Amino acid sequence: MTLKHSIKQGGWTLLEMMIAVTIFTISGAAVGSAYMFSLRSFQALSNYSVLDQQNRGAMDQLTREVRQAWSINSKSSNSLVLVDGAGKYVTYLFNPTTKKLTRTKQGATTVLLDDCDLINFTMATRVPNTNVNDYNFYTDIYKTDSANHAKVINLSWKTRRALPNGVGQSENIQTARIVIRKQQLDQ
Repeated sequence: MTLKHSIKQGGWTLLEMMIAVTIFTISGAAVGSAYMFSLRSFQALSNYSVLDQQNRGAMDQLTREVRQAWSINSKSSNSLVLVDGAGKYVTYLFNPTTKKLTRTKQGATTVLLDDCDLINFTMATRVPNTNVNDYNFYTDIYKTDSANHAKVINLSWKTRRALPNGVGQSENIQTARIVIRKQQLDQ
């Protein structure tokens, strides 16, 4: 009598297969989540970089022209009109509808900031204030509404950009106190 040996065939059982699929699914979800988080982070960093570059350029331009201005012609909460050394008017205007800060000189308008949500200009003077009840009594500058007495421009703005996928946004806030160097104050 001869015995037949049965050949044992290898394979996975249903339980082994379910465990392998579960492990693969969990690890795939973790890798996918890390990838999406990295992608959003890089997009946010790219937005911050663009906003920072725009803000730095606009702040440099504004600071240079305010410091060299001979006088302030007019000011509102969202606009500033300066007279430069050549007697030309330079207008900075924020349009909340288009969310742009523009600079106009001799009829030529350039956009300094895109995606600007808020801007505020205030004037101040360094003339000593004798009003003890004044809020700014103990600071080095004093708010004024008179363009003839203003020696300092305080400005602040906020820019914001949405991420490309529409989820989240990047935001940048700038503030500055700029002293007008060439202005002769009326006494």
